[in-house]
This record gives sequence, C-alpha cells and structure tokens, in this order.
Amino acid sequence: MAVASGRPFRTKLPSVTPCRKMVTAMDFDPLSLTCAGIGAAFLIGWPLMRTQANMLLPQFAVSAAFAAHCALGGLPTASALNLLGAPHLASLLLAAQFPGLKKVGIAVIPATLPICVASWTDWTSPLSTAGTLLIAYGRMQTATDALKRLILTGTAFWLAHDLAVRSPLAVVDLSSLVVGVWVLHFGALTETWCSAVRSRLPR
Repeated sequence: MAVASGRPFRTKLPSVTPCRKMVTAMDFDPLSLTCAGIGAAFLIGWPLMRTQANMLLPQFAVSAAFAAHCALGGLPTASALNLLGAPHLASLLLAAQFPGLKKVGIAVIPATLPICVASWTDWTSPLSTAGTLLIAYGRMQTATDALKRLILTGTAFWLAHDLAVRSPLAVVDLSSLVVGVWVLHFGALTETWCSAVRSRLPR
C-alpha cells in the first residue's frame, strides 16, 4: 500500500534504462504532495484501529489519495492498483448487507495480475503487485491480528518498491510498519500503561 511502480516521478535527469531510473532530483507539484500527505496520515493511523470495519475505512482515503499521487507522478501500475482498492474495500464493508458483493472482493485478487502485465514498466512492478495481492487478501480476514499481519506484509513489499524508485512515501510505509508491528506485539502492554497512568490522574 503506498506509491508507485516502475518509472520514477518526473525528473529533469537524462533518461536511463528502466531498472536504473532512480530519482535523485524530484519535481513534485503541490497537488501531488497534497495527495501524498492525505494518504500518509491514514496509512500511518489505520493500525491503531481495533475492528475490521474501522481498519478498512481509512484505507479508502489511502487508495484514493495514493492513486492520484501515482497518476500525477506518471506511475500507471501503482495508480491502477491503488484504484482497485476502492471497490474491494466497498465490497468488504457492505458484504453484511449485500452478500453478493463478496464475489467482487474475491475477483479483485486475480484482477491485479493483468493490471500488472498491461502497465508493466520494469522489475519494480512485481513488487507493487505482490504488495497489493497481500493487502487485498489481508483485508478479507475477519480475525484482526491476521488482517494486520497480512496488510503489514504487503506494506513491506510497497516499502521495497518505494525505496527502489526513491519515492518519499517509503518513509510513510516504514512509519506504518513500525506502528503496526508495535500494536501487534506491544498493544496490550501499551494499553496497560495508559490505563495505569489514567488511574493516577486527579479527577
């Protein structure tokens, strides 16, 4: 879940072979940065949620914001894969009222493969595709721990992708991973500490 695929953002550097298109000088426009900032806030915050629905809702904003960010940066695979997250999330959130929508959620997983092939740019495209597949499968889990683990594993692939293309959203991916891993392994301990502190506060 994060940026990009294949080609780096707009740059004034001379063209090079696809696998070596690492950005060292970026020319972001304000709208692209705004979209990245909105997506970043929700991406870092979603692991703090406790229920499946509350974890999935912020990811609507992540998908929409990063899809726009990637499109503005000229990154077709990443933009398409992020856009694919919207119907997937909608089908999962509404499946209780409309059971037929579960088929939409299942169909999204194989749909990522032709998108990757159609918009292939270089060796970074499979990284974004693998990340999207893991995230899509994770969102379908009803057990919150399994949901978090799979989505965070997918985020790790996006982190590798964003590092490869030198996208600034690698920082956001890493932040989301840190928050998610902390919540998974130390969430109960943190809650105990917070409860102890609250109990000592004057009322």
